[in-house]
Amino acid sequence: MNIAEIVTKVSNERQTPGRFPTRLIFAHNFADYLSLVGELKTVCDEVIDLSAFTKGDVLPRFKDFKNELSKHSEKQLLLLSLGEYLRICIKRERDKTTANFPSLWEQQQSEKSTTKYIIPIFGSREIFDSIMPIQDERQQQFVWEVNESSAESEYSLVIYSPDFTDAITVDATNLQEWFLKWTTLFSDKNRNSFSFQTKLYRYAEPTYGGVRLSIIDEPFAYVASLVADGEKLRKDDGNEEFWKHIAQNTKQGQPFAETIKFLLNIGHSFNPISVLARFNELSDIELNLLRLWYKLYPSDDYYTYAINKVASADEIPISLRDSIFELPKLTDSFIQQRTAVLRVLDLSYSDGYFVRLDKIPAPESRLMMLTYRTLAERAYAVRVVSGLLRSGAEINALVELLKSDYPDLAEYLNPDSTDTGAITQYFNWYRRSKLLNKPNTDIPCIIDFDSIDSRNKAIQQNSTDDTLQFWVDGLGAEWIPILLRRLNSLGIAVTVKPLIAKALLPTETEYNHKWTAADIKWDRLDKLSHNGMPDDKDYFLCIARQLEIMNEIVEHVSEMLSKVNRVIVTGDHGSSRLAALLFHDAENFAVEPPKDAIVHSFGRFVELKEESYVALTASMEHTEIDGKHYIVMKTYEHFKLSGNAAGGNTDEKAVAGEVHGGMTPEEYLVPVLVVTRKTPLPPKETIKKPKGITINDDILGLP
Repeated sequence: MNIAEIVTKVSNERQTPGRFPTRLIFAHNFADYLSLVGELKTVCDEVIDLSAFTKGDVLPRFKDFKNELSKHSEKQLLLLSLGEYLRICIKRERDKTTANFPSLWEQQQSEKSTTKYIIPIFGSREIFDSIMPIQDERQQQFVWEVNESSAESEYSLVIYSPDFTDAITVDATNLQEWFLKWTTLFSDKNRNSFSFQTKLYRYAEPTYGGVRLSIIDEPFAYVASLVADGEKLRKDDGNEEFWKHIAQNTKQGQPFAETIKFLLNIGHSFNPISVLARFNELSDIELNLLRLWYKLYPSDDYYTYAINKVASADEIPISLRDSIFELPKLTDSFIQQRTAVLRVLDLSYSDGYFVRLDKIPAPESRLMMLTYRTLAERAYAVRVVSGLLRSGAEINALVELLKSDYPDLAEYLNPDSTDTGAITQYFNWYRRSKLLNKPNTDIPCIIDFDSIDSRNKAIQQNSTDDTLQFWVDGLGAEWIPILLRRLNSLGIAVTVKPLIAKALLPTETEYNHKWTAADIKWDRLDKLSHNGMPDDKDYFLCIARQLEIMNEIVEHVSEMLSKVNRVIVTGDHGSSRLAALLFHDAENFAVEPPKDAIVHSFGRFVELKEESYVALTASMEHTEIDGKHYIVMKTYEHFKLSGNAAGGNTDEKAVAGEVHGGMTPEEYLVPVLVVTRKTPLPPKETIKKPKGITINDDILGLP
């Protein structure tokens, strides 16, 4: 029937009595539906809209609705919004225990009654048939369809659960609002897709045909429906909270990669280093996005290989560190990518890690795999370099290998080729020998100590009224190259005047105590050189820490230069690793001490009980301080004494330990580094130097 025929039929039935009051009219074209409703309003006595009995997002009050119908006996009533109710609550209406519409449709009245319920419905014929699969034959004549237009209107409607309250903007936020707005929305010829949100979504089910209904009742489904490559996503890629958050920030119509980049706050290209540098600051959601990136968009890099091994995002750092050991073949590109990312991660490295690292055959590859950010790694690097030196590696090649990643060790090892003097030659040899960690007496040259000024003279000649002295116990001349490199890169513009001077013999602190209460004195280097780290006596760890202390010295010089215009850095004495190693070769290097002499410092010198003639060998030097007489060893020989200097050191196990007291260049010669600001500090009132105790940062706990 067309609209006119239907309206005529309704009009003609006005006074026709009958047992069944309900008439259903289905329109499959929305324009026809609007026209039909408009015409029916002119012929019906009352218009009753189900929306008037719906408040917010709760089910319509059907009891009140039916009570209202009963008030209009013997009238024709136009009932609206029932079709939309059926569309949204089909599951509820198919359940006999909760259904309301079947009772309205099957309602019977007195056969003399003329009451009519006229119910126009847009589409939804298949919904009605599924709710009422079996119908009274007598009612079939009261189900009409409009055939005014042959074209069926097509719309899509998405129903969202309340989980998306903050994630999306919808056309209606509850059932009542949808009832009130749906005809206006469908009338917009520029749109054919609509949405609303309701907690009643559980009563709806997907439909196809004129009105295509889809239900997004979980955030994952919503995200997957919006992104261009949603088929890649899996619900178990994240928990409910994860998908809820993603749903609020999804880049619609674009690959999910764009959503990941947006939420991780990165640019057009995905840079794992910038993301992993913030690893400890990333939320659980961001960490999972990082993991998903490599799962969804894998490449042939190391990051993909390592990250795709993890079961959860918090395992990523360890996997990035250790997956390299599971590769069947190492490549330089994988090593470089791994090292780059480990440098931005906060990781520790245990003994077990280094055992695995030792299994990498090429020492050069092992060095490339270090970040050099931790003391443990730097100690491992020292050990590898020691092994390479023992294998005959060229020093210049090692320096080139180390200079970018471990410049302090490179500088320590780097031979000074600009100066051919005896002091330079000697310390080039000594530093190499110290890293080799093998006894060595093949001294390359003899130093003329008489040509070298005393430390006290050098300090006096370079001191001003605006000078602070910085004394580092155990700081020998071997450390000058590193200190110079560091000092020349201070943030403050300075000039550095490097001098080498002689300590007092014997080279023990008690004979070289020349600092005042106004000066700064550190003990940390000497303690370390003697005993190694408090909880680890590994020799290579000791060297790495010694190198670290050089940086701390320079940092403290910088602080001091904020108060004065000049700082003089010096040591009370140096120390010798080779003398400690050869202490255990008593057969070849132990000398009987003079009668009644007191042996000190692992035999590096003796104190004579009284002045008496002692025959000196070429290895000995006699000295007198404050009326006391001493014989000091000039070589690696020592006066016989029991002790444990570097005790337990072997080729397989390097144990820390250095000694001093003797007259070898590494014990006897100390730096006097005069560091002066290029731009003086503003003038200030002269403050008298305070009297007090010696400042010892290691006792006070100062940096």
